[in-house]
Amino acid sequence: MKNMTVRAGLMATTLLIGFGGQALAQDTAGGDAAVATAQVPEAGDIVVTGIRASIDDAIRVKRSASVILDSISAQDIGKLPDQNVSETLSRIPGVQITRVEGEGSKINVRGIDLNRTQYNGNNFVGASNNGDPNLSDFPSEILSSVDIIKSPSADLVEGWLGAIINLKTKRPLDLRKTLLAGRIQGSYADKADKLGAKGSAAFGDTFFNDRVGILISGTASRFSGRADGYSNRGFTRLTGVPLSGPGAGNTFVFRPNRFEEYVNLIDTDRYSLNGTLQWRPVDELTFTLDGLKSHSKTARRRFVNQLIFTNALTRTNVLADGTIDAATVGGVTVRPIVFDGPSVNDADAIAFKANYQKDRWTLNINASRSTGKSDGGNDAIAQDAISYPGNDFVVVTRQVAGNTASVTYDNLGSPHSPNYTVSTNYDINDVSQYEGFTVVDQSYPTDNSSKDADFDVQYDIDAGPLKAIKVGARIEEVSVFRNVNVRTYTAGQLAAGDPTPGTTLRANEIAGLTYSGMITDFFSGLDGSYPRSLLAGQFDVEDFRRRFGGVPSEADLVRGLASTSDVDQTTRAAFIRLDFGGDLGSMTYAGNVGVRQVNTKRTSSGFDQTGTTSVVARSVDSTFNNTLPSFNLSVNPNDRLSIRLAAAKVTARPQLSLTGVGITFQPTSGTGSAGNPRLAPFAATQYDISAEWYFAPASFISVAAFKKDVSAFTRTVQTIEDHPEVVAPGITNTLYTISRPVNGSDGRITGFEVNYYHALTFLPSPLDGLGINASFTRSNGKTPNVDELTGKTLSLPNLSRNSYNLVAYYEKYGLNLRLAYNYRSSYLLAQQTAALGGSLYQRGRGQLDASATYKLNDTFTLTLDGLNLTKSVRSLYTGTTNRLTTAWQDDRRIYFGVSATF
Repeated sequence: MKNMTVRAGLMATTLLIGFGGQALAQDTAGGDAAVATAQVPEAGDIVVTGIRASIDDAIRVKRSASVILDSISAQDIGKLPDQNVSETLSRIPGVQITRVEGEGSKINVRGIDLNRTQYNGNNFVGASNNGDPNLSDFPSEILSSVDIIKSPSADLVEGWLGAIINLKTKRPLDLRKTLLAGRIQGSYADKADKLGAKGSAAFGDTFFNDRVGILISGTASRFSGRADGYSNRGFTRLTGVPLSGPGAGNTFVFRPNRFEEYVNLIDTDRYSLNGTLQWRPVDELTFTLDGLKSHSKTARRRFVNQLIFTNALTRTNVLADGTIDAATVGGVTVRPIVFDGPSVNDADAIAFKANYQKDRWTLNINASRSTGKSDGGNDAIAQDAISYPGNDFVVVTRQVAGNTASVTYDNLGSPHSPNYTVSTNYDINDVSQYEGFTVVDQSYPTDNSSKDADFDVQYDIDAGPLKAIKVGARIEEVSVFRNVNVRTYTAGQLAAGDPTPGTTLRANEIAGLTYSGMITDFFSGLDGSYPRSLLAGQFDVEDFRRRFGGVPSEADLVRGLASTSDVDQTTRAAFIRLDFGGDLGSMTYAGNVGVRQVNTKRTSSGFDQTGTTSVVARSVDSTFNNTLPSFNLSVNPNDRLSIRLAAAKVTARPQLSLTGVGITFQPTSGTGSAGNPRLAPFAATQYDISAEWYFAPASFISVAAFKKDVSAFTRTVQTIEDHPEVVAPGITNTLYTISRPVNGSDGRITGFEVNYYHALTFLPSPLDGLGINASFTRSNGKTPNVDELTGKTLSLPNLSRNSYNLVAYYEKYGLNLRLAYNYRSSYLLAQQTAALGGSLYQRGRGQLDASATYKLNDTFTLTLDGLNLTKSVRSLYTGTTNRLTTAWQDDRRIYFGVSATF
């Protein structure tokens, strides 16, 4: 009788991503030696595919690893209702994500956003301000697995406090036969009411008696979306104004700065190419060359109706916490605004690996290079939902003289928008009642690069408990460059060639600006009483530039130079690691102990603005040295139970975009951001303990506890500063709310994770196809930082106390169904002064997604995915939940298609 084996997603990746039936093993040479290599089934084995098989494979990787980690196989990536790697990672215990424009983007692990993303074990950069790769640009189709490593060993690269996220692509020499596969999908975004498309294809084969292998895969997609949002741009403290209500006598009383309704429309085109070439001239030696290129281009249009408040408040009601929850505001300025915000992001990476194994010796040599460039690297989305990434061409209009407006509002604590009405003495939707105020043409170019090289040598000793010794060294060079190029046009400049010189230049007379009507379904489906319509149109940027002087450059304004952030960092590291293992009676144990020595040199260059028309060059050098010991131990009382202990010192660089000397200003909103070249690296001592019980196939329960004593970290504070040197046409205000990073110390994160996977095969047919996955993470963060408004100590930024995942699946008769819910609780975004109403928080949010596939035959599979099914709102608040600051709602997205493997 043939040997029956149950394998998992690395060995049998899913039809959904076009690799069904093709056995693929992981090549960890030079990438992650802490993760065991999968073994290819012998001839005659029966390879079982499906959701349970992928879970079984992830369990195998977790059990065999010498560190604490979680893994997702390619099968599981494809089967989850996710369209990119970031969204998939949100299913892992302890992993939380930030979503941008409806897609998963930034990663947070165990409450920390200082993580390292690798491509087959090598560093690579992206086009963001900080040089981080944009995971939304990486579709799951090009990957074979993702490992999330939560405890370090000496041979693993430093530079993270949360986890290493290692993206692994498929290996052609592991193919068992020629691969030819493809997938075609359509998509629908309900708020945008637009269709999109996505396609992927892959080819792989081996040649010359399996000595040479090649695998090429690619994806292309077009996606449209829409987000509706509300913002008040924060709060202002009032004094000396007659007020009423239970909190009228408070020391701190706050009103919103403004009300804004906005609609953001996006159209994104993406493609990615991935290729791997392998050569094995002899059995002991393998050369691997990986290449990756991704490109995304997004067109954005935003329509905003902005109501700027004054201190002329009547009929007020002040809550006990000082929030002016209801009032009538007089003297309101109405400003319809049109944004055009295109962005182009390009990233590429190439990596070389050589692996030699003979007798007891193993040698790995690795080198890689990557670049990331963008014309729109604004990362302000993390704290301000209106400042989407991309070039911002802003056309601001306001009501003409004699037109007056007032606003009456209540319920500022709404999760998405207060109730309010606007009273005017003119038709608020008549574009001829508005005049041109200012036009801003600005771009955020980034140019990032990374190079690294390393080697390691391992000798298997196998002398009693000592099993192996491993030594190695590594060098990495990272450069991050960004600045803001701005050209601003006043009303007087815009009026040149006014077709009606008897009046001011009206909104419908601005060159390139065309109004197309009204958007009338703002926040459709959400309750409340507020305006549901706003003016919409389009702006021909090129037409405007042809008439008013072309593309802006640094020379247009001094603050273009003053915003420059140019950071170069070189890291050198060396390590030694000892592996041990053996038997203790009926138990087995294994582990490693080692130390890593790291030297970091950083140079931050740029300009200081010394006056309205002058700057001076500035450069700051910093050097840091870290000694990082680590220890990992796994004890197995029996073949179903594992207990793990880990302890280590870890360090991570702060975001390089925060270490520049530049400062940027947004005169229209009165905000700005500055760098700090003196930021120290994050540093922590961490401890982990976990217990894992593998009680049935594709089933296990694990419990883990962790503690991180963070001796150094970065925190963001916001202060009001006077900057009279900043001169912008049409702007008289010199006070700016500036976000600045500063060094923090004596932080702590403690918590635990619970993970439960159960394939319910014991149920009677057809219910035996059911299964459940559930995970819960509790993280408690503590710092000595004190909130100025409340006097309470603050947690670490971006740390959610609670997060959980619930997944139910059914797999039988060729049908695969999944329902997945992900939730993270509220968290601190930025520490702010009492004058601004308190610190800024993001409210807790959950998202419900679903997927279904049906296998028509051995070649074709139908797919259907639904994301953000309930269209849950994301919102920010200041100080207290009664002070809603920003809220936005993204599309519900539906994907449908067919995949094929030949």
